[in-house]
Amino acid sequence: MKQLYFLLFFISFELSFAQTSSEILLNNTWRLVSFDNECFGHGPIENGEFNPNNILLNFSEENGQLYFQTEICQAIDGTVHINDAEINFTITSTQGDPCEHPLNQQYEDGFQCAMSAEYHFTITEENGFYKLSLSNEIFMDVTFTTELLKTEYLTQNFLSLHPNPVKAILNIENPDLKIMNLELLNSEGKIILQKAVNQKEIALNFNPFAKGIYYLKLRLENGRVQTEKIIKK
Repeated sequence: MKQLYFLLFFISFELSFAQTSSEILLNNTWRLVSFDNECFGHGPIENGEFNPNNILLNFSEENGQLYFQTEICQAIDGTVHINDAEINFTITSTQGDPCEHPLNQQYEDGFQCAMSAEYHFTITEENGFYKLSLSNEIFMDVTFTTELLKTEYLTQNFLSLHPNPVKAILNIENPDLKIMNLELLNSEGKIILQKAVNQKEIALNFNPFAKGIYYLKLRLENGRVQTEKIIKK
């Protein structure tokens, strides 16, 4: 009898410290890892108006209602509704000025679209950190983590592009990771070249393009997307 009482007490003790999904969301700061969906816009440019590796998502609660707050160029506020494994985000307000650069604004538009949708969600724990994974039937996927993003994703840049400004051939090299595909966009954010690559070195011919500013979007084999400003002279 004592053993049964102890077992029941132990289970009760464990359950009292088990956190609900809402509590995990509320008790942590979440960092955007990636979003990939029909809303996705091109960009952002490196060293632009915001750091794409430091977009934070926070949750709060008032009178039993969950709220979220996040920010790129504009501050975004909204409500959150959770039902079992479903979570629904609804934006209620945006404050501040939109991004000035068109590529950054496309990225912000895509992120705002992603933060105004309904998802299936899972929260998993690994090495003391949580990962929030969101997905739905229309191929929208968003991932956040409570882990500080690794330094190499924040600052390390092994890409070499030369010469820039370029007149004829732009040499692109990445000794550590293959470049899987590239997109070249004009100053208005329109794609003018799209190409699968799957190699570490590329010689990109700029002869067909007029003088001006372009943005080269590269997707690396580790999934990272990097956008570089190119000047054609």
